[in-house]
Amino acid sequence: MYTAKSSNYELSLSIDVTDTSVAGLTVRRSPTTCEQTDIYIDVANEEISVRRSKSSLYYQFNNATDTGKFRLWHVGRKLQTLELNVFVDNSIIEIYANGVFCLTTRIYPVADDADEIGYLVKSGNADYGRVTIWDGLDRAWPERPVDSSVPLIFDNAEVTNNYTYWPGN
Repeated sequence: MYTAKSSNYELSLSIDVTDTSVAGLTVRRSPTTCEQTDIYIDVANEEISVRRSKSSLYYQFNNATDTGKFRLWHVGRKLQTLELNVFVDNSIIEIYANGVFCLTTRIYPVADDADEIGYLVKSGNADYGRVTIWDGLDRAWPERPVDSSVPLIFDNAEVTNNYTYWPGN
């Protein structure tokens, strides 16, 4: 487990996996695991996912798993290496895989100590190769409040024409 110095960093890593692997990494993890976000590939299902069910202690936000289709190819008899670049900018996560996949999501962590980064192997095998972390980067949007998830501001009846402006109302 690595403890990040800030909530703004870039992480680059390579992982050799098998056809049955479900593996990746955990970011913005608190020591008590009350908050953590898992980023992983499911090789058999050809997906990269961001599990956000424990990403925030706030439950007002969508915490569903974000998933995108991604396939690793066999080169000869070996499955190609997964090359991940992950950018964490406080509550924003961007994931790039092998130069052909991108997924961006929000996580809204609130725990002050949610700064751990670690490996994640749910099934199969994973051999972690090169890992590089550029920690303490400047925020991408310096004007954004550090805690962009509070105070919570919800549109009131007056602003939304008695809550009729949004689909589903």
